[in-house]
Amino acid sequence: METKPRRTKAPALISREGFERLYWQLQYLVRISREEAARDLKEARSFGPNPRNLERRTALEKHHWVEWSIARLQREMRSCQVVVSPPLGDGRVHFGSLVRLRNLDRDREEVYRLVGAYESDPAQGLLSVDSPLGRELMGRRAGTGIEVETPEGLVRYRLDEIS
Repeated sequence: METKPRRTKAPALISREGFERLYWQLQYLVRISREEAARDLKEARSFGPNPRNLERRTALEKHHWVEWSIARLQREMRSCQVVVSPPLGDGRVHFGSLVRLRNLDRDREEVYRLVGAYESDPAQGLLSVDSPLGRELMGRRAGTGIEVETPEGLVRYRLDEIS
């Protein structure tokens, strides 16, 4: 019987600033939140093993949430590939590029930095390269028209500037 080769998942791209943000979130959880959860759990256990001990249940939930968050951040950080800076001078959109778009349907300007999925926040101008718009932008040159299918329908953009 022939087995299929195992496909490895490509690493998630992340900027140095995004990776540092994950690192400090992890440090806070490990150094501060984990100690608080352990202290709360110890205090709640002093009330006894009563199943109606709400303090104990709450402390256990906090402890589980902190441990789950630590494991999630560690997993994300292991799967990341840090991109220090985009290639310069070729005039194309790359990971880390700052782009200025014109939404042709709403006649408004939008500015985004293309980042990884872990640091994406469109309201703050951080657009994931894995989003529909991010995928369409990658490799494009200034002056290019772009159409993106969204839940509201087809949206048209013009890529005005790349920096």
